[in-house]
Amino acid sequence: MGETADLNGHHNMPEKAEETQAGQQDAAEIRDDIEATRERMSATIDAIQDKLNPDKIKAQVGESLRAATVGKAKDLAHLVGEKAHEFSDKAREAAGPVLQNVQHTMQDKLDPDSVMASAISGGEKSGSLKPLNEQVVVVFGASSGIGRETALQFAKSGAKVVVAARGKNGLDSLVEDIQQQGGEALAVVADAADFNQVQNVAHQAAERFGGIDTWVQTAAISIYARFEDTTPEEFRRVLEVNLLGQIHGALAALPYLRQRGQGALIHVSSVESTVSLPLQSAYGASKHGMTGFLDSLRLELEDEGVPIYVTDVKPAGINTPLFNNARTKMGVKPQPAPPVYQPGVVAEVILHAAVHPTREITAGGAAQAFILSRRLSPALTDAVVRRTMVKGQQTNEPKAPDAPDNMFQPINNRGRVGGDFSAQAKGKSLGNFIETHGAARKALKVAALAAAFLIVTRAGRTR
Repeated sequence: MGETADLNGHHNMPEKAEETQAGQQDAAEIRDDIEATRERMSATIDAIQDKLNPDKIKAQVGESLRAATVGKAKDLAHLVGEKAHEFSDKAREAAGPVLQNVQHTMQDKLDPDSVMASAISGGEKSGSLKPLNEQVVVVFGASSGIGRETALQFAKSGAKVVVAARGKNGLDSLVEDIQQQGGEALAVVADAADFNQVQNVAHQAAERFGGIDTWVQTAAISIYARFEDTTPEEFRRVLEVNLLGQIHGALAALPYLRQRGQGALIHVSSVESTVSLPLQSAYGASKHGMTGFLDSLRLELEDEGVPIYVTDVKPAGINTPLFNNARTKMGVKPQPAPPVYQPGVVAEVILHAAVHPTREITAGGAAQAFILSRRLSPALTDAVVRRTMVKGQQTNEPKAPDAPDNMFQPINNRGRVGGDFSAQAKGKSLGNFIETHGAARKALKVAALAAAFLIVTRAGRTR
């Protein structure tokens, strides 16, 4: 039985235990309610904090602005598109006749047959010039080397030849050689750097032979030295002879070529018009300048429709007296960059260009190889040139900086064609054969174009 209270107020023990147990249950329920309420409050606080998070509010605002901007931009773009469409319709209608004329013109200019013919021609023009035995030819820079051999070859072919240079003895001996082989020649002493003297050569040629058909400019000087060892006066002098001299020749010749109604301007530059060599900064600069000048002049004459053809001849290393006559600050006599060719290799392509108008022609296969290498990989070409051409242009023969040279005054000897490197110089060049024989050149060009086409086609299939 449970414990109960008696009449005197004493408690019954079982009843008191039941009351204690009921109180504990009530306390547990209250704690549970408090915990649940706390969790709900915590969740509510977290939700409020999430809603009030500054970064989230900023992102939401930005997204709203972007959405609004995109909507406006789409509307604006649609409006602009409608207006542009209206404008383009009106412009197309107004420009229709003009565009049609341009299209017809471009179709004529870019006719595939015409483009292919030009690509395989190697720059050779379709026009023709007089046979050599009917020409009057001026060769400037003829006292020695390439110029002397060229003059001799023109004379052998029956041309009347006017030879010019600074060295009187060399010119006089050249005229004697030409006359001994039955040719006609006139010598005129002149400095290529002086326009009045160059102009006098043209005047003397026209007065003696009635006009000029071909002008060949070969005069050149050089200095072998590092750039910082080259004085401004030396640099200027090389430019005056090698670059301004070429310009003077063209200026003097053009009026007489125009009188003929046709003719050839043949300018001998160098492989160094494309690939400059160390120790020849002035020479390389002059030859690069020549190519720029000749390209511009050629375009002007073509635009005018005058059949006066401009040829840039680019020889490789040639065995001439230039290396004996050049100023050097290397302590030794310079030599041509190998492989070396005889001057006749250059004369051969010059005579070809005098009859077959040609934009650009190399002399010696090495020149073409250097130019192609430069176009394909300038960095690799520079690396090869840097490693081989500093020592490659120096002999073991001592030569003092104050040794006689032709920088400012001619070395007035009898003149000769070859230099001191005949033992290693080649007299023939397969490259020349290809350059001067149209069938061989065209076959190689077609093969190159076909190879390029296959490469492009295969590349396209692998994409």
